[in-house]
Parts: sequence; structure tokens; C-alpha cells
Amino acid sequence: MGKGNQTGGEMMSKLEEVKIEVNKIIKSLYRKDGKVSSRKLKKHGFNDEAINWGDLGVSEVRQNNNEGNYIVLIDEAAPHCPDFQAYIHNEMYKKGFSVDISTEW
Repeated sequence: MGKGNQTGGEMMSKLEEVKIEVNKIIKSLYRKDGKVSSRKLKKHGFNDEAINWGDLGVSEVRQNNNEGNYIVLIDEAAPHCPDFQAYIHNEMYKKGFSVDISTEW
């Protein structure tokens, strides 16, 4: 079924799927003991960006009707975290999703 023909339920499940996948990517940056992995942050280049790792997560997902992609809002990171945003964007692209990432406190 094409994007324009999705029912409300199908759209809701797709939005939820995007939210779940982004939160999985965020969770992958933590160690098994629940603490953020400084090694992973350095590896991906956003260890110096202002991010509250204690409460980081997706707060909202919307479909961008003009572009056909999804807009993902992540709470608990400064609005200007370009490396973190690019990392999430690229990881979602690998999973087959087109997303724009925004961060806010």
C-alpha cells in the first residue's frame, strides 16, 4: 500500500515503529550496566555534545507529508548536536527509514 493510502492505524503503527527503532539506537550507546559508553560516544564523535544521557529518548514522531519522511524529536539533548543527530539519521537510513532528527531540552 502506498504512503498516500495508509489508514490511521497503519500510520500510527509506522510512527510507533520509528520511535521504537530510534530508541533502540539510543539504547545501543549504553553499556549492559545501564551507563553510557564513553568509548562509543568518542567513536561516533559526539562525546563533547550537550546531551543528558540519564533521560534521553524520543518524545515525538510525525510524518512530514511534504517530503514523505518522518520527523523525530529527541528530548534531553541540546538543539545543536549535529554529530548525534547525524548518527541517528544514518543508523535509521541503514534500517530503511528516512528521518529528520531534531533535539531539544
